[in-house]
Amino acid sequence: MRDRRVEPERDASGGAPARPGADALTTRRAFHGWYVVACCFVIALFGWGLGFYAPSVYLVRLREAHGWSVGAISLALTCFNLVMAGLLVHVGDAIARWGARRVILAGSIGLAAGSACLPIVETLGQLYVVLLVMALGYGVSGGVAINAILAEWFDARRGLAISLALMGASAAGIVTAPAMIWLTDRFGFALGVWLLIAALCALLWPAALATLRRPRAGDGAEATVVAGIGAAPPLSRARLLADRALQSIALAFGLGLSAQVGFLMHQVAFLSDRIGLDAAAGGVALTTTMAVLSRLATGLVIDRFDPRHSAAANFLVQIAGLAVLLTAPSAAWLYLGCALFGVSVGNMTTLPNLIVQREFASAQFARAVSLMWAIVQGAVAFAPGMLGLVHDLSGSYAASLVVCLALDAVGGAAVLVRRRAAT
Repeated sequence: MRDRRVEPERDASGGAPARPGADALTTRRAFHGWYVVACCFVIALFGWGLGFYAPSVYLVRLREAHGWSVGAISLALTCFNLVMAGLLVHVGDAIARWGARRVILAGSIGLAAGSACLPIVETLGQLYVVLLVMALGYGVSGGVAINAILAEWFDARRGLAISLALMGASAAGIVTAPAMIWLTDRFGFALGVWLLIAALCALLWPAALATLRRPRAGDGAEATVVAGIGAAPPLSRARLLADRALQSIALAFGLGLSAQVGFLMHQVAFLSDRIGLDAAAGGVALTTTMAVLSRLATGLVIDRFDPRHSAAANFLVQIAGLAVLLTAPSAAWLYLGCALFGVSVGNMTTLPNLIVQREFASAQFARAVSLMWAIVQGAVAFAPGMLGLVHDLSGSYAASLVVCLALDAVGGAAVLVRRRAAT
């Protein structure tokens, strides 16, 4: 995609263009922001692949290798998420201070180093240390970082840019996690993980070095507008926490993503109880496919609508999917529920960023979105364990789905609560 024409370069005296007749070839330049979006896609592909989807594979492989209980490994993964939540508060400020390139490279190194050490841990204590390193890496190279990076380049089309970049997160569920399963089955746990890390180094690092920088003159109108605002200092975190708008966003998506992530972590177990493991894999694939298609379709139009209204509609779609899953009389209805649920999955991580963009000045965006996601991530960290506990106490997943429905209902109402108008 190309940006609008810019004035041709002039000679030192300010007179005629320096190269008459060449402006048709030289003054229409590709907007660099779209190259940044492509790089963010790669960041999301490996960030979510190694930091979000791969832990379910780690759990199985570590249990096979060491005989550790699921509870012990799950507790370590909960600590991983809590450490990452605490780190997210500072990601926006880190990018503003040191630049996206340094932050992303440092984070990817931490994520790669921690992942490389997982196959060689021998004790639970070592596992906690390795996951701490991974949390530091994933925290500064995940969704919050992507939003802060794209905020420097996009304003009016930020919804589309974020949706396209976060397609990498959906692709991670389709590509990275299955690739890790295949590699570790074929080459063993250690070599399989190391091959995936080699792919990260070969793709992410050159992309980050080539594309990640701050906007500068001549990059295009949208980048110039975004880069030119930001003279005012950002509000303190205490002021942002007291803001009713941020409170409602954090509450709504903390609840909604707790329901979403909690269900996704238990989806295979829930479906396999009803239709068997092989058919359950088809339901998971359907959910992921619908998430990819929905994120892309929403990204094309979302900048035209009120993101809070769009978010409320997305909550309703997720509630409908859960209701169908809860009452499904056959496999066909279960697949319908998985498809409906998938429609809401990708948008649940895109919409909160767009609400923050609409309701906070550009100078506040990076810090506000970092703080919001830190709160949300802290809530989500407990969701899989909570739903597992409800399942164990009730004896089935029906009660767990009812809890998810309740969380989504409250979240859908909370997202419509706006900041009070100034009087």
